[in-house]
Amino acid sequence: MENSAMHNSAAISIPSHQLQATSSKMAFALNWVDESIAWTDECGRMQWCNSAFEQLVHQPAADMAERLLTELMPLTLEGEPLPLSLHPVYGALTTNQQQNGAYGFQAHDRSLMLAVTVVPLPGMEDNHTANGVMLVVRASTTQRLSPRSQQNVSLEEKVTVNDHTAAPSEPSQWTTAQFEQINQQLRNEIAEHKQTEAALRKSKERFCCIFDNAPIAISLADAHTYHIVETNYAHRALLGYSSDELAKMTHVDITHPDDVGNNLEQIKQLLDGAIPQFQIEKRFVKKNGDWIWATLTVSIIRDPDGRTYSLGMIEDITDRKQAEEALLENQQLLQLVIDSVPTAIFWKDRALRYLGCNHRFAIDAGLATPKDIIGKDDFELPWAIYAERSQVEDRQVITSKQPKLGREGLLLRARGEQCWIKTSKVPLYDNRGAVVGVLGTYEDITKRRQAEKSLRLTQFSIDRATDPMWWVKPDGSIYYVNDAACRDLGDNRESIIGKQVSDFSPDLTAAEWDAYWLRIKAEGSSTFETLLQAKDGSIFPIEVTANYIKLNDQEYQCSFVRNITDRKQTEDQLRSSLKEKEVLLKEVHHRVKNNLQMVYSLLNLQANAISDPNILAPFRDSQHRIKAMALLHEKLYQSESLAKIDFSDYVHNLVTDLLHSYSAKPAKISLKLEIAERELAVDVVIPCGFMINELVTNALKYAFPGDRTGEIQICFFSLANNQCLLVIADNGIGMPTSIAWSHTNSLPALNSLGLQLVHAFAHQLRGTLTLDRTHGSRFELLFPTQGRSNER
Repeated sequence: MENSAMHNSAAISIPSHQLQATSSKMAFALNWVDESIAWTDECGRMQWCNSAFEQLVHQPAADMAERLLTELMPLTLEGEPLPLSLHPVYGALTTNQQQNGAYGFQAHDRSLMLAVTVVPLPGMEDNHTANGVMLVVRASTTQRLSPRSQQNVSLEEKVTVNDHTAAPSEPSQWTTAQFEQINQQLRNEIAEHKQTEAALRKSKERFCCIFDNAPIAISLADAHTYHIVETNYAHRALLGYSSDELAKMTHVDITHPDDVGNNLEQIKQLLDGAIPQFQIEKRFVKKNGDWIWATLTVSIIRDPDGRTYSLGMIEDITDRKQAEEALLENQQLLQLVIDSVPTAIFWKDRALRYLGCNHRFAIDAGLATPKDIIGKDDFELPWAIYAERSQVEDRQVITSKQPKLGREGLLLRARGEQCWIKTSKVPLYDNRGAVVGVLGTYEDITKRRQAEKSLRLTQFSIDRATDPMWWVKPDGSIYYVNDAACRDLGDNRESIIGKQVSDFSPDLTAAEWDAYWLRIKAEGSSTFETLLQAKDGSIFPIEVTANYIKLNDQEYQCSFVRNITDRKQTEDQLRSSLKEKEVLLKEVHHRVKNNLQMVYSLLNLQANAISDPNILAPFRDSQHRIKAMALLHEKLYQSESLAKIDFSDYVHNLVTDLLHSYSAKPAKISLKLEIAERELAVDVVIPCGFMINELVTNALKYAFPGDRTGEIQICFFSLANNQCLLVIADNGIGMPTSIAWSHTNSLPALNSLGLQLVHAFAHQLRGTLTLDRTHGSRFELLFPTQGRSNER
């Protein structure tokens, strides 16, 4: 719309002096731009060009007037002359479409690459009809010439009469011919004035058309107040403002706040003459609030009236900036990825100087950042002593174009540490397939080398171990055996590996293997005895400790196998010897029991000869003590174990015998036995049995006088904290109060021999014996399981 308005304004009558001033300003402004600009008529003939174009083709504008632009600018494409039909000027004239492209051009003594834009100029009355073209050229090495001096000839100078004929000084003296001559001269001047005015108007219109249709955004602003004076269509389209809106603004208003300071400082240097022009990258604020990146090229120009303007050319580089930011982000991401790799990465050029590395490599080289490696070679790094060897490998990779992979060697780090590394190097190619250097990586394998050394030592130890070792797979095939296993089987390792375990084990058939494997896998470890068959057919016993192992997702059974032939023979001998000793010991118990029984019988014969009850009682008590000991030896003789006795059976026999010996009417006294543990160690049974013998004897003698009935209770329990409780109680008349009882009583304080024995046995068990007289007599002995005293 703005273009149309601008073109329509050409029909408005404008005074000639204004047209002349506007055209002069525009021509002056276009002479200061870096781009080479020219425009033609509808036939392609040169009508105008700026200073940069004159310099580009090395011809003055006057010599180029009315010449074909295609002849003035012969172009090439990929080194070949460009045919006329493909020339962008010809294309714009014939198609009325903008043409863009990059072409070669021979400019005097050098070849240039040009970015060429050709824009059709709309007609004055029909915008769809080309009225010539405007050419804009950007050359990579073009230097701007000083602007041409502007020849502004006033109308008064143009109508100066150049008649050499002297005119009369007074009109009254003029003749008719002289008046006619002057009138003719005035008519000529008027016609010339009209022609000049028309030419100026046309020139202004063309300059406006060129300025506004330039593909690059251009603005003209007051250099001191920064107010925007003029902008072209590309400028307005780029930022979205109209001409009227921009006329009320300064270039500060359309600049990103962070870039204003630098922009104003550059303009100040221009005004001070410190620099001829400047080019910066800055951000412009669009009308919708968005901002764009652009390259701004600014020059200072002064019009014929002495006013100073800043001429700015703006090229949108937002896409480039975004691409640069994306590239930078990708580079940073790539560097982050490379730095995250635990292995060192580096790359060199053909001269074997480093182009880059990752963080791991920089640390080894003693550098602060990976960038510090650029330009260095191996002789400048901590591992200089290995530099020559490394560079020989690098040259071989570059010249042969073949990689060198997995080479192991030593490296000296910046901290003085020497380590083993595994290095791989490959040729580094450019996008044309040419080798431009070498890319390498290495990893620290010091720990791996140490582990391999330890593994070799371990392997040596395993192979030389005394006990055989078998590694077996889930299918029952043998994966590995050591030297000891080979000796046991009488075969070599190569022959054994791969065979089935069932080939060597008579007890474990192939059909039973799966169940055996699952059992070991479930238990994790198991020790058992079985048989093994050697190569010569001999069978010998072994002890196997089988362990389930999962290593690197592979399942194995690692078994330690021990030949127990000697042990089995020793065990048989010991078992035979033990059997003999058990028979002998039982015979000893049997004979002791017989001897005690004989002593009991002798005392019984002696007792029959005693009529005095007071003398007879001690004899009877001694008899029963001997009988209790005899009963113990009898139980030991009858027991399968010589270390333990069925305590419940022993107590029952002991108490029943006492009941029948001391009570005239055994039926009037009942027994209540509660023995929790049936088998007790001999060193516990002996003192407990004697205590039961004494206390039950005492109860039978004194607790139930006359025809009194009652109950004797014996209990034995295992308590927490390895404690045992023995209870001997009766519900008789109770112990007389004249007997002062305390578990701390010493032996002399007790008159009864039986109670003294009870106290002594309680002390032997390191127990606490208490007496409760509430309902008869209740003795409770609390003692530790391992309670027998070392004192005898």
